[in-house]
Amino acid sequence: MNVGDYNNIYNISKNDTCIINLTKTYRSTTEITKFARKLLPENISDEYVERHGDEPSLINFNHKDDMNKKLVEEIKNYQEKNYKSIGIITKTGL
Repeated sequence: MNVGDYNNIYNISKNDTCIINLTKTYRSTTEITKFARKLLPENISDEYVERHGDEPSLINFNHKDDMNKKLVEEIKNYQEKNYKSIGIITKTGL
């Protein structure tokens, strides 16, 4: 659902509906939350649980093959460190 969908539901039954904004993130590290705020300040939660991790980074590539090699290398590095989950964010259509 996008925000417009929620507004439509709200408009149908204003008296029986309330919108509650959840503002605290429990999953992301402090570093990820602060990094995300720089990119999308209007969409990022103001509150977070104080847990720390590696600093996120942005990496640009001119060629898809270079990106794929770097992804494989990074995934292997994190697997060797016994990470339980690994997140990778890319643009669509790569």
